[in-house]
Amino acid sequence: MGRCRRARLIDTSRVGNHAFQVDARDVAGNTASKTVTYQVRYGVEQIGPLGLGPWVWVRLRLVDAEGVNHSAAAHRLRAAGLTTEDGAAHPWPLARIVYVGLSPQGGEYLAMVSTWGLPSGTHTLWFTVDDDPAPYSVALRTGRLGWIWPWGRW
Repeated sequence: MGRCRRARLIDTSRVGNHAFQVDARDVAGNTASKTVTYQVRYGVEQIGPLGLGPWVWVRLRLVDAEGVNHSAAAHRLRAAGLTTEDGAAHPWPLARIVYVGLSPQGGEYLAMVSTWGLPSGTHTLWFTVDDDPAPYSVALRTGRLGWIWPWGRW
């Protein structure tokens, strides 16, 4: 156990991959160094649907750990796939995500999702943000007729 002479906070102010290095020396003069990598990502706040039927528009926002909205036209969200509740990829995932500008709570996105061919149950829309290769997701639930609602809302 020792003291840290130049302690600094870990940077979580920017989304992306980051690293910090720890250098140590014991009383005998032995040294060691360790680099630790970490990733800062957005959270996804799912607001709700705007329509029902063969197409639905799900509203969502990118938020930080404090819930501050970071949605902006500069961020590009791309639909990457749709999986059914058993984890199988939907064979015809028709989805697009667009930025719709400012609402009273700030910017937001609309995910337009086709429910064609989806069985009743819980599904996941996968998407990417900017150049981050790690996927983001929102849960969707279909009822009879394949109509779709965000998880937990009927």
